[in-house]
Formats: sequence, C-alpha cells, structure tokens
Amino acid sequence: RVGGDEFWVVGYGYDKFKMDEYIARLKANLEEFDSLEAKPYRVEVSYGVVLTDPCSGITLEEYINIVDTRMYRNKRDRKKKKKNFEE
Repeated sequence: RVGGDEFWVVGYGYDKFKMDEYIARLKANLEEFDSLEAKPYRVEVSYGVVLTDPCSGITLEEYINIVDTRMYRNKRDRKKKKKNFEE
C-alpha cells in the first residue's frame, strides 16, 4: 500500500503479453466480485503500468512518475467513457 487507496504491484520477468494477461485477470476478478451480490456500488480500478529495463538509465522515481501519469490518464479516460455511456 502506497497510501490512501493506492497500491503497487511489482512483477518480475513480465513482458507486454504477460502484463496484459495480468490486467485482464484483474478486471475479470473485479467483474466477478461485483456480480456476486447486489451492491449500491461497483468496485473499479484505475491503473498505470510500465515495463522496466535495468539498462535504460531511468531511475525508480522516474518510473514511478511514468506509472502515476498513466494511472491518472486511465482514470480520466474511464470516467469519460462512463459519462459518455450515461448520456
């Protein structure tokens, strides 16, 4: 847990395919959880991902900034889709 409702998941040995599989499983598990019983809310997640390269010279702080930016972009896009769907 990073703080508040933010968490980091770090995977070792992931490539783009494996990362996409992980995200798909996460989304499927959340959808299954939401369908288990009637709730006045849905559990949703905004995420940002980055594949690292130890030879890139990019620092941990820079990677964190990249992921954070992508997470907020994902959150904004998800809200935009939800708003367009409701209109």
